[in-house]
Amino acid sequence: MSPLTLAALPLYAYLAVVTLPLTMSDLRERRLPNLLVLPGYPVAAASWLLALVLGGPFPFSSAVAGAVALLGLGVLAALGSLGMGDAKLAGLIACALGLHSWGAAVAGLAVGCVLGGIWALGSRLAAAGCGQMPGGGDRVQPGGRGADGAGIPLGPALLAGLWLVAGLAWGMQPPAYTAPA
Repeated sequence: MSPLTLAALPLYAYLAVVTLPLTMSDLRERRLPNLLVLPGYPVAAASWLLALVLGGPFPFSSAVAGAVALLGLGVLAALGSLGMGDAKLAGLIACALGLHSWGAAVAGLAVGCVLGGIWALGSRLAAAGCGQMPGGGDRVQPGGRGADGAGIPLGPALLAGLWLVAGLAWGMQPPAYTAPA
């Protein structure tokens, strides 16, 4: 088993356990509970430390790209364009995919955002046809929000992006930083 696989196992196991509860919570309540998201950060830190111990040189480019992405998502959340739960979940996803490469982290978040955009577009088109927003208020307002102020759930799309890119990263790419032979 490669060092990357060993280091990533705890974080991916945690994410596998919380994927369904997070998805259901976001679809039903439009929130991603801190009780499920925040405990993943110590697991992520342990996984990155394990990667450092087992895998050789620390992947600084992945760490910097993840930090920049998390900062950008925090700014979007502060501006009201993104929920804080979505920003915290995206940071955790960037930590997981960053164990493969910075490109995997960026791709996972991009795929999740594209899937969320498709969901939002479909919701707006459906609302235009029937005057209702699926799972939300009576009318759709600018920004993809219903009359009740509930936004489009982005968490499920972010998690789908995680698993799609993780599957590709694990299936097609050798570990990014194995020790030289």
